[in-house]
Amino acid sequence: MGENLNIFTIYTSEDTAVMQHIVKRLKPSEKADNISIWSENPILPEQAWKPQSESRFEQTDVFILLVSDAFMHSQFIQQLEFKMVIDQYKAGKSTVVPVILDQCPWDIDFRSDDYNFNLNELGVLPEGAKPIKEWESSEQVYDDIAKEIKAVIASLSGTDTQEELEEDEEEKLADVKEEEQIAILFDEEKEAQEEKKRKEEAVAKQVAEEIKAREEEAQTKQKAAEQQKQQQEEAESKRRAEEQRLRAEAESKRKAEEQKQREATESRKLEEAKRKKEEAELKIQEEQERRRLEQENQQRQTTAQISPVKETSEEGRSRSRKRFLIGGIVALLAIIGIWTFNSGTDEAIQPSVNTNTDEVEDSIPVEKTETESAIEEESLPELTIGDQYDGGIVFSIDSDGKSGKVVHIDDAGPMPWADAMIIHDQLGKGWRLPTLDELKILYSTLGQGASNSAEFADKLYWSATLYDEYQARLLQFRTGNTSYHYNKEAEHRQFLVRAVRDFTR
Repeated sequence: MGENLNIFTIYTSEDTAVMQHIVKRLKPSEKADNISIWSENPILPEQAWKPQSESRFEQTDVFILLVSDAFMHSQFIQQLEFKMVIDQYKAGKSTVVPVILDQCPWDIDFRSDDYNFNLNELGVLPEGAKPIKEWESSEQVYDDIAKEIKAVIASLSGTDTQEELEEDEEEKLADVKEEEQIAILFDEEKEAQEEKKRKEEAVAKQVAEEIKAREEEAQTKQKAAEQQKQQQEEAESKRRAEEQRLRAEAESKRKAEEQKQREATESRKLEEAKRKKEEAELKIQEEQERRRLEQENQQRQTTAQISPVKETSEEGRSRSRKRFLIGGIVALLAIIGIWTFNSGTDEAIQPSVNTNTDEVEDSIPVEKTETESAIEEESLPELTIGDQYDGGIVFSIDSDGKSGKVVHIDDAGPMPWADAMIIHDQLGKGWRLPTLDELKILYSTLGQGASNSAEFADKLYWSATLYDEYQARLLQFRTGNTSYHYNKEAEHRQFLVRAVRDFTR
């Protein structure tokens, strides 16, 4: 016989009974055809599916998919594991046998960045893709399905099946009978019958010994293969444990270094803020002193302009008295003339006096200078990635250092894509669904691509980026993978949302 063939059944917990009917009919072929059947891990409702043994999953030769309505709406067809099954089929490493259980949307295209795939590319069972539940005889349809799967196994193994072995035995018995008929022509009938009986017993014994030898050989190979797989799984488990330990040590060391750097940065910031504050206070004092001196100088100039001019000589004082006397006489004559001219009227002349008073301001209003504005601007603390600001966590800062983007502290959802696009109704004005590029930045700065300081879940998150008319892009924060795209209009497609918004200081 050839190497051991591995068969892996993938089914939902609702379809466990159907799986048992099919596996029951394949069990007799495990020893005869040297195959292993794995069927102990069903898909549970609304849960991600993982194989119990990843090495078995990767070494599978035949995948049997029990396709039902529950199967088509499970999370499994959205996972990387489903894509791995199709990848192995596309690469010619595995054979995929879909079995249709009931009426469901199985004839749809699965799209990825590498290729498009449809189950109708494969040999769908039962015959004519008629679901099992629509057959009158369930026993007959299970027997037909098992027969088709055995044919697939035989084509892959390239060895004789149990039925072929029985045909060989019948041919050997036929040869013996032909030889006995020839011997009867020469010997007596009694001797021929005895000889026939001895030969039949000898042939039967030989065939039984060959069958036993083959079964023992198959069992020996199967045990050796299982032991080898067990050793490989143990080695893989040890390797993963060691990798996890090393990653934990590296992460602890990195966090300690980051804490040390943050403390040093905070210390530098405090020193710088203190220095800038002292410089600002000194500049304000200098500016106030300059203004005080300017004010005093202006007051002195105003006082000098309104001071009377004093005569410094006796001659000057004499001339002043003469001018005053002449002026008084002229004024008296002018009044008499006006009185004479207006003597016939009752109007009185009211002299007009103009008084000019120069007012000196005691102080000069102080306006905020460009220096003070610059000082206030420099006093703003510098933001870094991971700081909490404006109701979120900073994950992107523009080159000017005054604007950027923050992400909400908590997840929202799961919810359909239509609700995710109006997340601002739930969280408030300014919050929005991030684009795929913004999700990638979040994954690499605050998510699992870094230290996951924003505590993202190991799940899919919606983006505002469309893939086509009916699909939107998502990001898997466990791996950073963006290969899958899902229908944004289906209400049952609900995933997590982490809102973002822009800020300007």
